[in-house]
Amino acid sequence: MSQLQSVPPPSWWLIDFPRYGLEHAMSILADRRFFVHAPHNAVGLSPGMVTWQPGTAPAAPLPAKRAARRLCLVSACPSRQSDESLASLASFLEQHYEVACTKAFARTRGDLPGLEELSSCQCMVLFAQRLAIAGQQLEQVREYFAAGGSVVALIGPAAALENWPEWEAEILGVQLAGRIPGSSGALVEPAPFAEGHPILRAVEGLTHGASMTAWREVDGQLTALLTAGAPTRCEPVAWVRHHGGRRAFFTTLGHPADFQKPAMLQLLANAVLWAGEGEEMGGRQ
Repeated sequence: MSQLQSVPPPSWWLIDFPRYGLEHAMSILADRRFFVHAPHNAVGLSPGMVTWQPGTAPAAPLPAKRAARRLCLVSACPSRQSDESLASLASFLEQHYEVACTKAFARTRGDLPGLEELSSCQCMVLFAQRLAIAGQQLEQVREYFAAGGSVVALIGPAAALENWPEWEAEILGVQLAGRIPGSSGALVEPAPFAEGHPILRAVEGLTHGASMTAWREVDGQLTALLTAGAPTRCEPVAWVRHHGGRRAFFTTLGHPADFQKPAMLQLLANAVLWAGEGEEMGGRQ
């Protein structure tokens, strides 16, 4: 209640409660008489006299705070400044969405601390090339995907996981087909029939900061979302795959210059929320 003022007998109370429901505001004031006024968009009542009797209706509980979605950011691509780029993404997500980020940033190509939190996360963001983890760390990644874990991946011209060379084919449904020379700076546009997909909401004005990499589909279960025009052809640069209960989004975007554009952060935020929850979600109100 924003204001509660006592008035002389017969025990009148003036209450202004623009934010709280009638029952919640009055449940502690049983057997009092009230003059009630509230905006229609708050509780839908016109001014008038009421007498509150205990037990006539339950007190309205305040809305429960929704638990933050948990996200694991995996960084192991120093040539593209993945630590700095994923730190920017974490700040963007935590500022605008109910998301809690945990970080697994590689110390070396063979050491990736922080994966102990992966099993409790709804989504992984993987930004890695030639990551050579083995043993328990590789097993934690394998177990996450074996359990149907979703992923948002930034993929480059080299395998993400050296000791799991089939990862791209098994999880993303693609195989590397080679670089496309002279494609740096190509304009990125929605793929045919992709407009309206929730991942593309508020995403425009992107260009492909690095030379493009061509990927070949292996199982016919991909949907291209974004394309970019190379000098001799147009190639997909972002895809989604829904397979075996797992949602995957992946893109060849990821140059440090790409992360200077708000649209890149929005693209990845949309992808994280789609992959982790399976629904379109807005930011904090």
